[in-house]
Amino acid sequence: MKNRLKEIRQEKKLSQKDLTKKLNISQQAISLYEKGDREPKLETWQKLADFFNVPVDYLLGISKDRSTLTIDDLNAEEQEAYERITDMLSQEYPQTRPEFNWSKIGQLLINSDMTEK
Repeated sequence: MKNRLKEIRQEKKLSQKDLTKKLNISQQAISLYEKGDREPKLETWQKLADFFNVPVDYLLGISKDRSTLTIDDLNAEEQEAYERITDMLSQEYPQTRPEFNWSKIGQLLINSDMTEK
């Protein structure tokens, strides 16, 4: 599986050398990670994800979702709305299939401008 490390590094206009200096990871290791010739430890993936402000799953190429948003990022009113919506959905759709991905729907809702509707 191809990871997105090189893609996101280039997107941020950073060289491997820049990343080496900022994260204290050898340039050789970064090169090997980008080519998929070596697999970083989970702690290293987390360090890279934190630096680029993306989830580890995104860097690994597992998820297309770049958002690191959590419920802690919401104010009290938004948290209450979130709780009401998730309660309503779980009551309305109690028997969803395991492959049903609520996070995709949630991300679409977050990214949409609900004030225009």
